[in-house]
Amino acid sequence: MIFTSDNGGFARATGHDPLRANKGSHYEGGIRVPMIFAGAGVIGKGRVS
Repeated sequence: MIFTSDNGGFARATGHDPLRANKGSHYEGGIRVPMIFAGAGVIGKGRVS
């Protein structure tokens, strides 16, 4: 299973700390995308990469 989301949060909708800026910017707060991989043999339990 793979879960991903849209990049960046809307301005003034949520806090973006510790990231700088929000959706529509070229800073980290506007380009980071959360992603989760889950499945047998994908990555060891309790590991973060």
